[in-house]
Amino acid sequence: MVIVVEPECYLSATGAFWIDCALEAIEARGCFHVALSGGRTPERFYRRLAEDERMQGRWDRVHFWFGDERCVPPGHPDSNYLMARRSLLDRIEYGAVHRMEAELEPHAAVKRYEEELGLLEQADGQPVFDLVMLGMGKDGHVASLFPGSANLAELVRPVSAAFVESAGSWRLSLTLPLMRQARRIMVMVTGRDKARTIADVLHGGRADLPASSIVALPQVWWFLDREAAEWLT
Repeated sequence: MVIVVEPECYLSATGAFWIDCALEAIEARGCFHVALSGGRTPERFYRRLAEDERMQGRWDRVHFWFGDERCVPPGHPDSNYLMARRSLLDRIEYGAVHRMEAELEPHAAVKRYEEELGLLEQADGQPVFDLVMLGMGKDGHVASLFPGSANLAELVRPVSAAFVESAGSWRLSLTLPLMRQARRIMVMVTGRDKARTIADVLHGGRADLPASSIVALPQVWWFLDREAAEWLT
């Protein structure tokens, strides 16, 4: 599903979808497991979400996980966890936060997070999230699955560690096998600088772009602002 939203309505539209997913999961299974994304757009989204009255009295049913993380300590300015904590987690009464322990050696951090993911319902050997949040970079990466990265080829493990040459750093990331088992995936993309990449991904012309790997999944919802959708036909 591709939804194009005017910029002034973007946060309200994406927030409504997120809250619908949360309330549905809480009613059906008693709690909501969501993997958070990093980036500028999610940061604005989280601040808005923390103020939404529809979640009042229900935040304690929400378990927050992370889709990817830079290999830095949790207090580092580049940490996705720190961004989420400041913009959302410190503002609500949540159920639990399951952060990636990215200050550890990368492969040790992967093993630790895989153990933590054992708390979730499993399907086909993969943890099942109610919602996985993703952004998309100008190079077509999602989570920390970058073009040419070795972890794109992961077929079994739910979490990966890879050195990203373009970023010059190690990254931890949920993998494609895990994403395929998620009940829903929301991809938030804003800005004219990503318009060409979005067109390449959604029109099926660039299989080498990591975001193309999730296009065919029926549970994926793409939320684009008008600028990001500029090249779509």
